[in-house]
Amino acid sequence: MTTNKILKNSRLFAGLTEEELAEIGLFAKPFTKNDGEFFFHQGDDGDDIFVVDSGLVELFVRVSLDQESKVAEFKSCDHFGELSIFSGSKRTATAKSKGLTSGVIISGKVFGLIKLIRKAGYVVVMRRLLVGATSSLKGMTNLLTSIKDLPLPSIKGMPEKSIEDIGLDTKRDDKTTVSIENLLRFHLFNGFSPEAMKDVLGTMNLISLNKKDLLFSQDSRGDRCYIVVSGAMQIVVSNTNVPDETTNSKVALIAPGRPLGHLSFFDDSNRSAAAIAAEETKLLEMSKSRFDQLISEGSEIGFLFLFALLDDLVDAMKNTNRRFQFAISQPKSA
Repeated sequence: MTTNKILKNSRLFAGLTEEELAEIGLFAKPFTKNDGEFFFHQGDDGDDIFVVDSGLVELFVRVSLDQESKVAEFKSCDHFGELSIFSGSKRTATAKSKGLTSGVIISGKVFGLIKLIRKAGYVVVMRRLLVGATSSLKGMTNLLTSIKDLPLPSIKGMPEKSIEDIGLDTKRDDKTTVSIENLLRFHLFNGFSPEAMKDVLGTMNLISLNKKDLLFSQDSRGDRCYIVVSGAMQIVVSNTNVPDETTNSKVALIAPGRPLGHLSFFDDSNRSAAAIAAEETKLLEMSKSRFDQLISEGSEIGFLFLFALLDDLVDAMKNTNRRFQFAISQPKSA
């Protein structure tokens, strides 16, 4: 099968025009792997993406110094390897062929083209990649919290009702107090013009939280995202590995300029964690329906906001991967 046909049949590039497929094809070349042959190892450098035409690929994550766990497998029309784009060109897992496997390798340089040439098809590709990266980030976080003896700080009790449950209207504030000049200093809005920033602000609401307010609960429906303007939000994952006992682990602290709740925007899933105000905090809120509208309209601020969330996901992947590598390198207690 030709490279163009393999790309066209793949889930990642399905629906692209012939012109878009031809542009992607400039960065692609075929591969063939024998049974048991490795594509890459966890920790390797590399930013290529692989699209499978035939055969099977297994993905393993090292969960201790001497143990690996199979976390995924990929068959015809699937793609893998994109996480290196979101984790600083470091492979976050090991990929190995099971049986004779063939397909196409796509250079990571293609994403420079995608970000530069903002065609509708390329935006769809980016959203599909974000879905995969989002799922993997959640999986890495779950693995992190499941490692025994990992010294993650915890919260003993959680509020029963979240602000989203009670109603965000109870926490709405006057967004005219938000300075566009201050927002433009955030890394998230790097590249926004004052006019674009004003347009984005016009689509959002300002929320004011008190310390220990529960913004949203784990497993709740994610139909809006937030950006921290001031203060900080604690991300908490609840585990029930031990019967009749729930551990609420603090897995991240979201500082000003960082988003939260946006992962569900890409994979249309429930929240993978809860969010609690670590101190008095102000947030900008955007609904998923408004975000989807901006993207579907092909508006400039839609593109800018999409790539801003992508850049933040890159940082989140790097931080989670570093914490995971540290955790598995620690000696186990007797």
